[in-house]
Amino acid sequence: MRIIKRQTLVDYYTKEPKAKDALEYWYDKASKAVWTCYADMNMNTIETQKQYDEAISRIEELYRLTDESTPATDPMMVEMDELGKAIEAYEDIHYPIAKPSLASVLRLRMYEMGLNQKRLAELLHISRSRISSYMTGKSEPTLKTARTIVQKLNIDASTVLGV
Repeated sequence: MRIIKRQTLVDYYTKEPKAKDALEYWYDKASKAVWTCYADMNMNTIETQKQYDEAISRIEELYRLTDESTPATDPMMVEMDELGKAIEAYEDIHYPIAKPSLASVLRLRMYEMGLNQKRLAELLHISRSRISSYMTGKSEPTLKTARTIVQKLNIDASTVLGV
């Protein structure tokens, strides 16, 4: 572990003014932290809604301060990357996104392709009643039909197979 004096940070951002906000934010967060062991030092673990809201605000601020020409090694870009990972981890736990059902994906694809159930049945070479049973969730496609759905409708196989 390496300890950095505050003056070292000040010296750096005096030469690199764009780094000032990110380093001041990091210093403020580090100086308020209470660590009991090395593992506690992961400053980008979000555990509460308040921390999540602060991280979202900070990343929005960093977006305003950076652009596509900002190098990936810039402290603000590094901070944005780390915050993004922490936000993603928090959202995976607290705001999970369920996988779409086959019925909902079929409805969407039918809309995108301008198909009704009759035309979809013709395209897939199956009966309209079979399409209806997929749309209501009463049955699942056979492996052969699943393969046809994947190929002709460009729907991810995991969605078609329900895995």
